[in-house]
Amino acid sequence: MRIGILGAGGFARFMAQEMRRCDGIEVVAVASRSAERAAEIPGTRYFSRYEDLLTDPEIDAVYNALSNHLHFPWTIAALAHGKPVLCEKPLGVNAEETALMHDAAVAAGVPLMEGFWHLFHPKFALMRSLCESGAIGEVRHINTGFTHEWDFAGNYRAHPDFGGGMILDLGCYPLSTVLWFWPEAHVTSAVSLAHEVNDLGTDIHTETSVTLSQGVTATITASAQRPPRRWFEILGSEGSLRCDEPAFSHFPENAAGSKVWLESTDGQPEIQEWLIPASDPRVVMLEHWRDVVAGASSAAIDSRLSIRTAHGLDVIRESATRV
Repeated sequence: MRIGILGAGGFARFMAQEMRRCDGIEVVAVASRSAERAAEIPGTRYFSRYEDLLTDPEIDAVYNALSNHLHFPWTIAALAHGKPVLCEKPLGVNAEETALMHDAAVAAGVPLMEGFWHLFHPKFALMRSLCESGAIGEVRHINTGFTHEWDFAGNYRAHPDFGGGMILDLGCYPLSTVLWFWPEAHVTSAVSLAHEVNDLGTDIHTETSVTLSQGVTATITASAQRPPRRWFEILGSEGSLRCDEPAFSHFPENAAGSKVWLESTDGQPEIQEWLIPASDPRVVMLEHWRDVVAGASSAAIDSRLSIRTAHGLDVIRESATRV
């Protein structure tokens, strides 16, 4: 699969390296306003116009790594040219954009997938399986979040007009994971517990309690103003599940792997532990995407999950404005 990359920012360059670790994937072109940054993705043809990359017949699929507010127009354009798209998260800056991209992909008959690489880590599959088996009884609450300390002044994430803010940038990780556990669930309501904005009005710290359609509640935290943490914990009527931190990692995993713990509170307290072999979920996602484009597999991360996630983020933002 020959991939063309839209954008040449830091994460685009990182993902190009990940793509080169995958069998059957070749990075052949990059389109960027900066030839200098594009040159940091070696061995590729350079386009100064995004449209020129989309019309290149030698490109089989597109990876959209542009700023958040450019995901919608250039994903729609790529789909219109018949190019399958793997788009960086968040797929859209709201549920309306995300639904329109889903509809465009269906109409064009080409795959569209949001880059929710974290959902390809086997620890979440194990945790979901344990929940479905009733290992912790009735699931009642999830406590999860993604925080770090970052002064992003001058970055597009600081500007509301560019799809900035930590609700979109970080909140999509924990919320998409919560919704992935229940494929038919959606966020019905949200109550803001804490909310901070910068001088442009962009959210930089948000803590929200959300309620899902099947009654489960979740506390979602997304912040650029708190010490680094990435956690995911599920509380049930008969026990709890948690994975070690960072639950959502931007870095190569420790060679020792990661762990999942189940603590039973039904009867005699007991703690069970699973060791998950080290994994690079980005490579797993990319090789899955290769198979989806080739028609050998259906997308594990359906864009309907992206719509449900975007809708939930919309509800969270609406609750924050009422604080």
